[in-house]
Amino acid sequence: MYKSYLILVNDYILISRKNLIFDVLIPLIISIVLGILLFHKKVFITVDVLVNVTTVLGILAGFSMTAITILTSSNSENIKKLKKRTLKIDLDGVQVSYFRKHYILISYSILVCLFSIILNTICFLVPWSTHFNHLWVSIFKTLDFSIILHIFFLNIRNITSLYFIFFNDTNQ
Repeated sequence: MYKSYLILVNDYILISRKNLIFDVLIPLIISIVLGILLFHKKVFITVDVLVNVTTVLGILAGFSMTAITILTSSNSENIKKLKKRTLKIDLDGVQVSYFRKHYILISYSILVCLFSIILNTICFLVPWSTHFNHLWVSIFKTLDFSIILHIFFLNIRNITSLYFIFFNDTNQ
């Protein structure tokens, strides 16, 4: 079985320890609140919402792929500086450069986006409420929303990082 994507997930976790509160915890808290509202039928997620979210995720994945293309094809002085400047993090016995950090973050964002698109497509095709009770459907939707918010928050961080890369300030 193909497992190389786990290396990317591991690298993301290792370089993002300081930002996991922003990337993971805040989206999880928001989605738990939404899950409680879903369970008590105060909020509804319709098929239209699912289709719109999947479309937005596709756009974000495309944006992230474009960002990787920019990073890998640019020969600007800022990119050269990013490749030379290192963090105090080791991956595979090598100091991580700011360039590799951004490459990992954007690649991870693409991976999670594509995973979420697949998950939401499956959720669209299967009538979960006929197979599971309302509590389990609410839990599934909460977890899905948590992944979606994780992607959004991660992209907020990636966009601001790209801004600072090209405007010569990498104080992140």
